[in-house]
Amino acid sequence: MRSRRKVEQLLGEGLREVAEDVLLADDPDGAARDVRSIKDELQKDNQVLAADVSRGPDGVLNVRLTERKAVARLVVTPPTGPMIVRLLDPNGVTFAGTGYPAAAVRGLPEIVNYRSTGSGDAMLVEGAEIAGPFLATAMSERYRAFYNQWAALSLADCFGENEAAPGSALRVLLRPGSQPADRPALTEIVFSTARWREEFGYLKGLDLEALLRRPDATAGAYVLKLSILNRTGPKPVPEPRLVQIGRAHV
Repeated sequence: MRSRRKVEQLLGEGLREVAEDVLLADDPDGAARDVRSIKDELQKDNQVLAADVSRGPDGVLNVRLTERKAVARLVVTPPTGPMIVRLLDPNGVTFAGTGYPAAAVRGLPEIVNYRSTGSGDAMLVEGAEIAGPFLATAMSERYRAFYNQWAALSLADCFGENEAAPGSALRVLLRPGSQPADRPALTEIVFSTARWREEFGYLKGLDLEALLRRPDATAGAYVLKLSILNRTGPKPVPEPRLVQIGRAHV
């Protein structure tokens, strides 16, 4: 029992269920089980980013687990059975999110219109290697106010490894009711997959309220495209542009 108490003291709530089967199950090697095998088994679970396992002089296991940070959620519809919610980390790795509070999971943007292979911890999402760092940047203090308004991230136009392909984009859908009702709504923000880091800077520098309250902003809703090329000058430059709904894919 002393080993069990020590384990529970060192585990966070979110990882306890993940670790209990490994640490507290009956094992034929008993107390002689080596810490390397325990560490390796713990790190097989995608939710565990890193495991630090040691045994004290009294034989008690000391375990510290680093959990993956969630930046988004995905709804997976298997061929049979109920829908499954998985979480996405800043590196584009999906994990089960065992022990995460339901309210916290619901508050994450949802990854939609994605293409994937595999299932469970072997699941691979096309474009996740771009979406993970993108959303982690959005969660940072500098851009958090924008991230808090994001309902979903569509990967329909994200071509994964071909991030520089023409038209490859990250399409952010904003939460209904997250903006003032007395002006046109901004429903979507489109980033390019190749230059999204620069485009965060453009977004931060825009006065969206002023743009959406201009006298010529007469449509009911707009999409903000952050990398449309302005070709009116001798040298095209990136120019964020509001596009009316209905013309957003023109």
